Amino acid sequence: MVDKDGTVAIFKALSHPLRLEVVRRLGHSEECACKIARWFDSDRTTVSKHLAILRDAGVLRDRKEGQWIFYSVSLCCVLDMIECIDSGLCGPIF
Repeated sequence: MVDKDGTVAIFKALSHPLRLEVVRRLGHSEECACKIARWFDSDRTTVSKHLAILRDAGVLRDRKEGQWIFYSVSLCCVLDMIECIDSGLCGPIF
């Protein structure tokens, strides 16, 4: 179970559009940091900092393989929440 401070950290991590889009695009897959960086019109350093924020909040997990770092979503409930909001199943958003 995540404590209240952890819950706040998760929502803070998801509050940036780029970080939210990373989680959306990763879904249930795993991708290397270099591929994730190519998804966005941002430099690799910026994307790397966003990935670190998501990892530190517990939203993503990382795995090293040689010189590559692979990221995946560690909290499936976050994916469910995003999908629910995106689909409108949670009701109207004001």
